[in-house]
Amino acid sequence: MNSYRKRCISKHLKLKDKIKVYLDTKYWLILRDVQLKQSICPKKIKIHRTILNLAESKKVIFPISQYVLNELVKQRDRRTLEESFNLILQLSNNISIRTYKERIFEEVISFIKDVADKKLNFNSEVNNQHVWTSIPYSFGKFVIETENNGHFDEEAQQVIFESESIDQMFLNIILEESEDSSNFPDPTDMLNAKKSDKYKNTLKNQSCEFHSELERGLVVNAFIEAFDSSYNNKDVETALIALNILKYKNKLGNVLPTLNTYSTLLTTWIIEQNSKIKVNHYFDIHHATAALPYFDIFLTENSLKDAIKRVTPKYLEFNKCKVGSTLEEAIEILNSLK
Repeated sequence: MNSYRKRCISKHLKLKDKIKVYLDTKYWLILRDVQLKQSICPKKIKIHRTILNLAESKKVIFPISQYVLNELVKQRDRRTLEESFNLILQLSNNISIRTYKERIFEEVISFIKDVADKKLNFNSEVNNQHVWTSIPYSFGKFVIETENNGHFDEEAQQVIFESESIDQMFLNIILEESEDSSNFPDPTDMLNAKKSDKYKNTLKNQSCEFHSELERGLVVNAFIEAFDSSYNNKDVETALIALNILKYKNKLGNVLPTLNTYSTLLTTWIIEQNSKIKVNHYFDIHHATAALPYFDIFLTENSLKDAIKRVTPKYLEFNKCKVGSTLEEAIEILNSLK
């Protein structure tokens, strides 16, 4: 695992002085359509040109996420799928943010170490050195493990992390499995059930959702990773209690920013709203969960932007990410980066 984490840090170093822009699926599809000459909308063409110029300048980068990939692989046409991934590699430099659970794991490790070293600072910058990876790893492809110790195969890492083009084997696997990927488990029944059991207190709603997502086994593994198995059950329970108290009192700050964002947006936008929940809402939450803590700019849908405005800065004080939604806003924000 250590060799993999070191490679993740190497991705972080490549991002150190760059402006990171998160494009949700809508914007990747706009770029694809313009690239394939399937759109003649002047604003979309301008966005396409501006983004390509920014990427070429090397000052701005557009990393991808697992949830964008899950939506893009629903494409069954090989040409459009290949064009989408060529664009992604061109703009992201084969850099992706790590999956939701992996980010939470790294954030728990940081929390545990900071508490042990008495360095916990709720107002410091979000630590992002362990949250970046290469695209196939974020998609769950080509992750090779030895049978004995579960360490990632270093030769595979070397190839995957340094690749700057789409490998035909990678494309074939995506095409073969894209039908399965499109059958993403529908969480709407679960979310609607949560709505019926909600508390009237928003902070209590957030705390309960935070608690349900913070798995004890994940915290145990974080202790093992942080202290080489030198921990006891009391340490784990103390950490779990401390994190839940911080969330309930809205004092979490930048600690566990991924889970903090998820539980906040899920409860204040989805669980507490009266309209029917759709599976796309779930994807939207995860776009924001990746973007807000770790990106400088987030281009998304109007509804999600409005939801983010309602909870920032009251519940998500760490958030410094600039959010835009309309094509006009996107053009203005992107032009300001030149």
